[in-house]
Amino acid sequence: MNKTLLVMAGGTGGHIFPALAVLVMATVFCFGPVLTTLPITDYFASSDTWGYLSTAALLVRRGLPGVFVDNPYPQAVNGSLWTLPVEFLCYVSVALIGSFRGIPAGWRMASGLGVALLAAALKLATHRVVVKRPRKAPAIAGEQPGYVLEGKSSRFDIYPKKSLKPKAEA
Repeated sequence: MNKTLLVMAGGTGGHIFPALAVLVMATVFCFGPVLTTLPITDYFASSDTWGYLSTAALLVRRGLPGVFVDNPYPQAVNGSLWTLPVEFLCYVSVALIGSFRGIPAGWRMASGLGVALLAAALKLATHRVVVKRPRKAPAIAGEQPGYVLEGKSSRFDIYPKKSLKPKAEA
């Protein structure tokens, strides 16, 4: 592994993980017990309470037992944390693509970001991912779209996650 990758990994992990660990610990052990509607013994007896600690390893959990149950998005604790695995994937992809020496730097960065964004979108999407591309450009990372809509100068690559056909009425 080259020195630049090690420096980037240390910098990225060094700014994400310590702050995330403090936030998760404070959420589980300080805020959760105060905000839960459950008796404190039930809160700490729940596997969901202890499972929330995995959020510190980027395995993001949505809620804690009895916390924010009456909100419009029930049990959404630290809702914006879902972005961290995506951010980390982007850092890793850019670092890996950037380490390829035979490709010009601009192309390495653009292709790395494209691959990372497509991978993140495909992981998070529930129905489809649509990518606007130059008409003659190759598919991102060789992944062929399920559908393509072409225009004069650009096209839309569509990666379906569910059928795009309407359901037949019963």
